[in-house]
Amino acid sequence: MSLSCPRCRVNLREITVGEVRVDLCPECDGAWYDGDELEHLLKAPYVILAASDLSVGLVRDVAPPDDQGPPLPCPRCQGPMERKAFLEGCPVVVDGCAVHGIWLDDGELSSLFEFSKRA
Repeated sequence: MSLSCPRCRVNLREITVGEVRVDLCPECDGAWYDGDELEHLLKAPYVILAASDLSVGLVRDVAPPDDQGPPLPCPRCQGPMERKAFLEGCPVVVDGCAVHGIWLDDGELSSLFEFSKRA
């Protein structure tokens, strides 16, 4: 089953980074992380992320999304995702489905990576 970007509504492209599969949007560079995929990637050396197809989402090169509208739909179940800090004290706000995973907008992966190394 093909997943759609909750922002652009285009089909996400599955990529592999190490042993982790991530669904990447070819339009906005956002990415969908099922289950604990994001936690695994945040433990990887930054050079692995920078050398992968995820490198397009490490630096924000598109305008930040307007997060004042309705909640984004989960790419898996289409239910509304909750906007929340990734971890307590973390300045990065992510969109998450309690059952399926987390959506990161362009540039948020790099910010989370930096935060996780300081925490």
